Amino acid sequence: MNERRKVKNNITAYKKLDREVRNACQKAKETLLNNQCQEIEELEKKKPQLMHTKIKETTRKYKTCSSANCIEANNGTIIMEKEKVLERWKEYICELFEDNRPPEYLVTRKEKENLPILKEEIVKAIKSMPKGKAAGPDEVYIELIQALDDLGAEWMTKIANKIYEEGHFPTDMSRSVFITFPKKAGTTKCELHRTLSLMSHMTKVTLKILLQ
Repeated sequence: MNERRKVKNNITAYKKLDREVRNACQKAKETLLNNQCQEIEELEKKKPQLMHTKIKETTRKYKTCSSANCIEANNGTIIMEKEKVLERWKEYICELFEDNRPPEYLVTRKEKENLPILKEEIVKAIKSMPKGKAAGPDEVYIELIQALDDLGAEWMTKIANKIYEEGHFPTDMSRSVFITFPKKAGTTKCELHRTLSLMSHMTKVTLKILLQ
């Protein structure tokens, strides 16, 4: 910037240095935002209660058109209506997590071996769950299930086996809240955002057992 100031009367030199300054500023902004995103991801693991505060601090600094109030459609046009913005995010998330596995990967253990989920499996899964994590839409924290001790394990065993037998999760346990924040300041492209998913802790316990 000091060099640019010295060559005000030289248009060619000034434009060249001006581009360098703008590029340096943009890189600095991206580095800052990436560091903030990394900090949010760390908070999600260690101090989820502070994560939402940090997200608000990070996103409210950008008052220009961004994912907070508008987003790009597939054809490149800008969507600004709230309902249509949410529909675009839904479309993008569905594409991002589309299940392309062949049918043979979707066979459950119940169909193969006819074995129920054991209470011991539930107890082990509950104990292995990390504490201090943000709750999903059902607002049931793992600490609550752990505090119920044997009663909680009995309750979770019944729920897990009902899910296993019926072959699907209840609607409340299937929902996730997705939080998006930009990798690049001011971007309106879905793919240039990071996504964090907050899901039911009860679902996580059941999935741990099914995956094992």
